[in-house]
Amino acid sequence: MRVRHLPLGLFNGALISQSLLGAGLAAPPESDKSDDSSADPAGSVGVAENSSFEAAMSVPFADPSMMYVKDFRASSYYSFATRPLSNTGHHIQVAKSTDFATWEYQNNVVSGGPLDALPNLPPWVVPTAANDTEVWAPVVFQTLPNRFIMYFTAHSDRENKHCLGVATSRDPVGPYEPKNKPLLCQEDQGGVIDAAVYQDLSTRAWYMLYKVDGNALAHQGECNTQWPPFPSTPIMLQEMSLSGTWIRLGKKPIKLLDNNGQDDHGIVEAPSLVKAPDGPYFLFFSRGCYLTDQYTISYATSDKLEGPYERRGDLLKTGVYGGEQLFSPGGAEVHLDGDNLKIVFHAGLEPDRLMYAADATYDSAGKVQIQGSVSKVKAKLRN
Repeated sequence: MRVRHLPLGLFNGALISQSLLGAGLAAPPESDKSDDSSADPAGSVGVAENSSFEAAMSVPFADPSMMYVKDFRASSYYSFATRPLSNTGHHIQVAKSTDFATWEYQNNVVSGGPLDALPNLPPWVVPTAANDTEVWAPVVFQTLPNRFIMYFTAHSDRENKHCLGVATSRDPVGPYEPKNKPLLCQEDQGGVIDAAVYQDLSTRAWYMLYKVDGNALAHQGECNTQWPPFPSTPIMLQEMSLSGTWIRLGKKPIKLLDNNGQDDHGIVEAPSLVKAPDGPYFLFFSRGCYLTDQYTISYATSDKLEGPYERRGDLLKTGVYGGEQLFSPGGAEVHLDGDNLKIVFHAGLEPDRLMYAADATYDSAGKVQIQGSVSKVKAKLRN
């Protein structure tokens, strides 16, 4: 997911920055404009009737990931998120919950300010012209009792494209120490972003999912994909080493899904993969430009890890649910919880993309349905 300044203009249901129009870039032709689709969530195939959503925290917490850690003392959920736009020196935010309903934003016990799970950046990360390192979309997983791995996206010195980095820690909240070299870049294809993790429980093999950021090579409005031609933005699956810190030699990435052009507004991203014990693989992803009301959480299913994946429709989109407005939901991570699913995602526009935590159900036919958020208390950031 791309982090940029708030757009100022509105063009037929798709947000277009006035600075781009003022720079002389032509608007798309009439036939290529996005349709102004209804905000009525009735078309969302994956939301249970009478569902409502309440933000888990009042702190901006975009691109949330989720990790469940169980030990002899206590079991906790941890969520990690993109740095707040108001603090470019803070890289990775952290929240914690013991019940998945009440989330506590984690502060530094010494300074009292926000806890940064990744305080030190590797040498390949360089600031943009706006002095922003653009550290995005972290995902954390546990490989041993005291070994935690983080994948993250950051702006790199590789042709000003984004790469994926890896960092390790002995504590779930960090600090995470990054490797000196990026894990994956593919700058000739636009860079790579939005890492996710999947473990095959039958083989114990680790896999990384990611998005090839092809729209970084285009220049067609916000998110670079407001009108054709639409570049490829595939979601890829890459087998990793048993440690989870290196790409396994000899294993080539596999394309799971790509955008369907105008139908996806040229983008699919933010993957998350789970497998039902006696059912299919579920591939969750966001589609569309995150700066518009067309950004949507969708999913696809397959009988095999490598695919092919069949799209099953939208899970959650812009609309009013139980009297609460959700705008531009996306960036979801999904975990299996027995016979159900747990989902964290964000909704809202910059700089106020808030995290939501929800339960969902699935069936053997591959249908998923969100039951609404489970949040009880809104945690607030201490000054």
